[in-house]
Amino acid sequence: MRRRLSAAFACVVAVATACAPMEEGGPGAWEQHLGTRQQALTTVSFRGMSSAGGKGITSLSIPAPAGVQDGDVVLARLTNRNNVNAVLTPPAGWTQLRSDQSASAIKTWVLYKVATASEPSSYTFTLDLASYVAGSLVAYSGVDPLNPIDTHSGQKNGDSAAFTTPALTTSSAEGLAVWFGSQVWTGAACPAPGITPPTGFTVKEDTCLTSSSTGILFHVAERALGAAGTQTPFNGSSAFAHTNTAEVVALRGLPPSSGPGVAFRGTAQATALSATSLTLPTPAGVAADDVLLARLTNRNQVGAAITPPAGWTFLRSDQSSSQLKSWVFYKVATASEPSSYAFAIDLASNIAGSIDAFTGADPVSPIDTQSGQKNGTTSAFDSPAISTSSAGGLAVWFGSQIWSGSSCPASPIVPPTDFTEAFETCLVSSSTGVIFNSAWKVLGDPGLQPAFNGSSPYPNTNTTQVVALRAASAPACTVGNTYVGTWVQQGTVTATEIVEPSGLAASRVVPDVLYVHNEDTTAIVAISTLNASTVGVYNVGNVTPADWEDVASGPCPAGSCIFMADIGRASANFPTPPNSFAVYRIPEPDLASGQTTGTLTAEAFPFVYPDTAKDAEALMVHPVTGDIYVITKSSSGASKVYKYPTPLPAPGTQSTLVWVADLQLPVDPNDVEAAKATAAAIHPCADRFLVRTYRRVYEFRAAAGQGFESAFAAAPVTLTDTAEGQGESIEYDANGASYYTMSEAPSPFRLKRVSRL
Repeated sequence: MRRRLSAAFACVVAVATACAPMEEGGPGAWEQHLGTRQQALTTVSFRGMSSAGGKGITSLSIPAPAGVQDGDVVLARLTNRNNVNAVLTPPAGWTQLRSDQSASAIKTWVLYKVATASEPSSYTFTLDLASYVAGSLVAYSGVDPLNPIDTHSGQKNGDSAAFTTPALTTSSAEGLAVWFGSQVWTGAACPAPGITPPTGFTVKEDTCLTSSSTGILFHVAERALGAAGTQTPFNGSSAFAHTNTAEVVALRGLPPSSGPGVAFRGTAQATALSATSLTLPTPAGVAADDVLLARLTNRNQVGAAITPPAGWTFLRSDQSSSQLKSWVFYKVATASEPSSYAFAIDLASNIAGSIDAFTGADPVSPIDTQSGQKNGTTSAFDSPAISTSSAGGLAVWFGSQIWSGSSCPASPIVPPTDFTEAFETCLVSSSTGVIFNSAWKVLGDPGLQPAFNGSSPYPNTNTTQVVALRAASAPACTVGNTYVGTWVQQGTVTATEIVEPSGLAASRVVPDVLYVHNEDTTAIVAISTLNASTVGVYNVGNVTPADWEDVASGPCPAGSCIFMADIGRASANFPTPPNSFAVYRIPEPDLASGQTTGTLTAEAFPFVYPDTAKDAEALMVHPVTGDIYVITKSSSGASKVYKYPTPLPAPGTQSTLVWVADLQLPVDPNDVEAAKATAAAIHPCADRFLVRTYRRVYEFRAAAGQGFESAFAAAPVTLTDTAEGQGESIEYDANGASYYTMSEAPSPFRLKRVSRL
């Protein structure tokens, strides 16, 4: 089917302020409910909570909060006295977020779990050292179950009445902050009040574990959050100048299940003969955060280069050998846009162009995917298939074709089935004209889309391009088990600084950006996931790499960091193979504010193995907890997984890694390289991870409800390989819907993508 178009919420809070002393080993439970905030996003709401405490115990059983349902997110906070070297082992399905401790008096752990449809009546947490322990569980509905933790922070405050926490910067709006306070206490009864939460927080629990010398005050509070970004300090207090810990966890709200999605706003066109610039009008009605797509096509001068106005980003170009070339650019509109945009071209040409505007697209990461091609001397307008990573988006289709005539044909181009045509027109010329149109179609589920192919009555050379826009309501992270059987080349790295790429890492602060690094130089280059074009070029100034084998991104005190793995042991740089290694933590550059060059500063985290030194090339950083994992390399496929101790020691302090699991990769008797782990990445939803070998790609998937590290016991699932002779790089897309690879050799270095169905 072909279609044508003409050119305050209220919140009611129930507060729990019970402050009775908790009996040894006995639970104390409070269940409260929040009213619903009527707004576009699903509100994170308090479901219920429970608590327990015990003296001189090696396990603590805490009842499940009443009313917990499938998809709820449950936070656990446990605090012990004096035995700060104790190791906490949670029940299956729980993931540790962080721990904070003093030198000897108090230690607090924070963990989380996404509830399933069948939860036990209680959860038993074990300690390897008998301790006085107090713990709480607090449950919330309306949290994104795939990506529940936006961010978190915490610290120990020594001999102080101030409960200070490091500042938070959230990445999503309308979440909820949960604040935990724990303090050294000595007394036969709980004080009233015990701990005062930060301003604007609602108390959910304020109680204590009584003891004449080793008691604990502990407290839970919450506060709804508004806009994303840096939050005001979440600092509490008490009347007592005693050592304490304070932690805060920001929960991410569940995206709405449905919404208006992406919608067509308007279009405008222009043409010019033998011109070195083309001025395109701004479509009527454009508003802030609309996404604008510009397509420009010229005749015969296919060697020409177009310079767009400020604020426009190049997506792709497609061309024939001599007659036709088409470019596509995009821009996110601001509140003050000009009445027109002038695109400059360096070779005088007959040129035609259009701008199409759309509302409801994600203004931060508007482009889901794109494709295009030249079709030679044919009436078929074929475009390569696309595989989208998000639901509810919109496909925009551009057709351009050679034309010669004194007027525009009545029906020049027929768009694909079920597309709505925004316009169709032409540039008139007796020999070097162009017919061009645009059309759009609302998309449904993510995955491989049907072929978007159009036609015209004329067997002339044409270009066809399609851009999939991501809806603003699309979830930040998605999971699935089936990938397409072929890979797509996104582009080729052009930055001359990259001579031996050995790792990829997705930016956590700027969409559609990957970091790529060399094995033995200090260069880091940011590239676009859309076409591998250079976004930023940096140098790490205070490090001399020995054998940088992989890179990852993840949370850190600065917000988001790049983690460089100096973990190889087989480099020609080593006269003698080393026995100690390091991971370097580097704050992400501020690409959004224009930091595209410069020197970056690294902090070193040296380590040794708990057994013997090993060769390794694979690094992973947990996207929520920040845990750092190293996977060793073996021709037999017998890799080992280690991680840094938690909490992470101070920079410069040598750590002894902790063994986590043995990992057996499949062996090919005809290819010794097939089982050597060369790169790895954790899915942004933190329920699976990828391992790259020179020849294969494997995914390890956590058991449902069992927590990330259960994935290490899973059987490897073979995914689509990208046919690289020396595959040493792999990374998930930032929303988890595809993965990227790059080979260390040969040059040119191609960025390849495999999408999920």
